Amino acid sequence: MAVPHLKVFFVVAEAVPYAKVGGLADVAGALPKALARMGHDVRLVLPRYSSIDEARFKLSARAEFAVTYRGQRTKVGLREILGGNGIPVYFIESPPQFQRPTIYGQPDDLDRFAFFALAALEAPRAIGWQPDVVHAHDWHSALAVARLRATRAGPRPATVLTMHNVQYQGNFGPEWPGQAIPDAGTLGLDRVLAGGGNHSMLALGVANADAVNTVSETYAREILTPEYGYGMERLLQSRGDRLCGIINGIDYQELDPATDPALPVHYSAERSAPRAMNKDALQRRAGLPLKAEIPILGMVTRLADQKGLDILAQALPAVLEMDVQFVLLGTGQPEYHKLMREVADRHKDKAAFVEGFDPSMAQLIYAGCDVFLMPSRFEPCGLGQLIALRYGAIPLARRTGGLADTVQDCGESLDRGNGFVFERYDAGDLLACIRRAAQAYQKREAWRQLMVKGMRLDFSWDASARKYVDLYGRALEWASEDRGGAAQ
Repeated sequence: MAVPHLKVFFVVAEAVPYAKVGGLADVAGALPKALARMGHDVRLVLPRYSSIDEARFKLSARAEFAVTYRGQRTKVGLREILGGNGIPVYFIESPPQFQRPTIYGQPDDLDRFAFFALAALEAPRAIGWQPDVVHAHDWHSALAVARLRATRAGPRPATVLTMHNVQYQGNFGPEWPGQAIPDAGTLGLDRVLAGGGNHSMLALGVANADAVNTVSETYAREILTPEYGYGMERLLQSRGDRLCGIINGIDYQELDPATDPALPVHYSAERSAPRAMNKDALQRRAGLPLKAEIPILGMVTRLADQKGLDILAQALPAVLEMDVQFVLLGTGQPEYHKLMREVADRHKDKAAFVEGFDPSMAQLIYAGCDVFLMPSRFEPCGLGQLIALRYGAIPLARRTGGLADTVQDCGESLDRGNGFVFERYDAGDLLACIRRAAQAYQKREAWRQLMVKGMRLDFSWDASARKYVDLYGRALEWASEDRGGAAQ
């Protein structure tokens, strides 16, 4: 359908530059800007965490209202700033829930984000603005979708729920809704369970949303199987006519090697030769010998099994016998911190490990490494491979989820796709793929052409934003068809 300019309300737990833990924040920071460039009225709401610097962002008071939760009326504040592209951003201010040391990982996360989702629904009324579409993200805001579906008096916005990783669901016990949420019986939990879902916020959202999507076409198919559905595959199958995949993009204004302030030397697809100086800078900063003739394998990742760290650990001894260098930046599971420290200590002339997250080092790895590794067990979308291509690093990835949709094998002659791909989640297959890439690096002119081709690909948010607008249009039609009824 032709979609006019819409009013879209993003309900999200994190968004750059205000609060970031993972890729969700990047999406919530960039997609609204792309939609705003298309002329849509987009606004965001997220919790006011203690880590959000009031002075830096110049938060101003906008409204106050009360939220009923666990039988108590709690007064909350609504703070506001004008973000990038003139987008209003609102913050739910309730210190008992959100003035905590970390964004996630608190023992009462379920209650904290249920409270947030309910409070978020009050924000439009408090400011006198009625959205056409409420776009919720992951389990943290899924209760907002279920609550809107249960609203039977008067019109309501259409709802879209984006699942960034189905593994994280916000699970709860069967007694919890009745204890925590007013009129919990209207949320359709029985319908969720009958459809093959589980006791979780995400399942409530999936069962009640007008439209459901995830962040790549391949992952949208994978989550219909027991291997990737994490107990929700039957429910997702039942919503198959309302489920789709839309690949994430990256912000080409922020992520541009021609202007990136984190880089020692700027370059572009049209002027790629200076990129070699960033490789020198990466080797210096990582404490590695300056060797232009060998490839640097780079990773910027969470240290977790999902990201392929288990098969990488098995392959690394043989990898470091090759004429390569290896640089990894990340944080995560303690056993992988220990392993990577040991690898870096044992191979000081070949391997470097930077613990934690250093944004400038991350950009230097993208701009200085030759091969960017993403051997993921599963990957709903992945942003690392998109940033790598933008910065001239050749991605080496397992064919899964969004990696399968964005990285195609270049073949022996390097003239077909845009990277190196392996199929099985197996250390031997990963090792063989790395060996193939290391050998291909010596085909210098073919490698340069492959690099430039990758830099010229367009994975900006503009194309994905148009697909979201189409999805909003379908959600509006579906909401009109079954307004106030049960999920189909």
